[in-house]
Amino acid sequence: MTKEITLGSLPENKKFIFGDVEFTKKFNTDREEELTICHIGNTDFAVYISSCAWVKYESE
Repeated sequence: MTKEITLGSLPENKKFIFGDVEFTKKFNTDREEELTICHIGNTDFAVYISSCAWVKYESE
């Protein structure tokens, strides 16, 4: 079962779905913009996503 949660409150190294793509949350930035660095799928490529974005994740 998946839940929706704000990305900023998701634990580090947790997989989640955003826009039908799987990401792994790495960490929140210290910037004012409140961004989160996330790896795309199982790659080493990363993107910034707003920490306030609503994401789906699998609960354990």
